[in-house]
Amino acid sequence: MVFYSKRDTWLGILLFGITIPISFSTFLRLGLSWASLMMFLVVAYIILIWFETKYVITDEWLIVSCGFTRIKIKIYEIITIEKTRNPISAPACSMDRMEIISFKRTVIISPKDKAEFIKCLKERNPDIIIRGFEHALD
Repeated sequence: MVFYSKRDTWLGILLFGITIPISFSTFLRLGLSWASLMMFLVVAYIILIWFETKYVITDEWLIVSCGFTRIKIKIYEIITIEKTRNPISAPACSMDRMEIISFKRTVIISPKDKAEFIKCLKERNPDIIIRGFEHALD
């Protein structure tokens, strides 16, 4: 199953409200230059991250995709899923986040449909401990 990241409107306004005007003004000041090309690439990458951050659950894997980055976690190695609002850089387009803790790594994500996401993982690994989402799963 594929779960897309929840997107906070304020974060989108912040990201695009800064990068697009700066890119446009760089192009107006410098014309077609390396600086304006680099700014265009930055905006293109932010757009890719914004619309293509997703979490894929297969029978054995949780695959986190963000831009050109892929993180694979074996579902049977997941120990805990905890609610968090940790602002650390993460493959998440929202501050409404969850922290996936496994034996080998930790990743912070923000699936739009958290209840269905957790249910899907619990079907594959019933031993996962859930913290902070109990009321959402009833």
